[in-house]
Amino acid sequence: MPSASGKRVSSNLMSSQRSSAPFFANAVAMRLRRFSKDPLNVVALLAGVVWVAVAVFGRPIGDYGVETDFYGDIVPAAREWARGHAVVSGFRGPFHPIVIGMLGTLVGDFFLAGKLLSAVSAAAVLRLAGGLLRRLWNPTVGLCGALFLSANAQFALYTLRACTDLFFLALFVGVLSLLLHENTRARRWALAGGVAGLAWLTRYNGLALLPGAAIIASTRKSCQGFFSPTSRLLDPIPISGT
Repeated sequence: MPSASGKRVSSNLMSSQRSSAPFFANAVAMRLRRFSKDPLNVVALLAGVVWVAVAVFGRPIGDYGVETDFYGDIVPAAREWARGHAVVSGFRGPFHPIVIGMLGTLVGDFFLAGKLLSAVSAAAVLRLAGGLLRRLWNPTVGLCGALFLSANAQFALYTLRACTDLFFLALFVGVLSLLLHENTRARRWALAGGVAGLAWLTRYNGLALLPGAAIIASTRKSCQGFFSPTSRLLDPIPISGT
């Protein structure tokens, strides 16, 4: 028979779980409402759902063009990375094959993994590029930019292809979004450096981000304390600033 103290502890745990459930439900509902109020989030989500559906149900086999590189170069490298064997191509970095290796192992199809990665990356590009334009100009420019980008024929073409283009573009725009954020805390710049490194490991022309970051840093006085001994590198990034 359980003791009286044990019953009290069990009762307290059950009551705390019941009391915490509404709190988490309200927090999730609040975040969803906040998410849905941003038109850029809605545009990126709707476009992403359509593109993911096309990736899943359309084009079971790739075609000529960039997807010949996917079959001939990226998939073999992805298989090797999935087996734990490091393979680096002389034409592109290893990060994309590593991600394809993990996704391909998860979904059981490397070509589907490539298409899904491109579709999700394209949705991320819409949100990041629209947010960047909104920050630099105004909300109307940001929304129109995202809509025009989603309707661009070349953008749509590569969105539905298994290739490195949209994945690299998402990393590239993500770096610019971090560098041009109004909050220039040192940790945000460190994060931008990490994402830039991943962009370079995806496609070697990501090296162009290095002089770009130097130019941006030289024009923003608030970034000059980044390399100082008193730089608060480990300060948390406030959620309100994201």
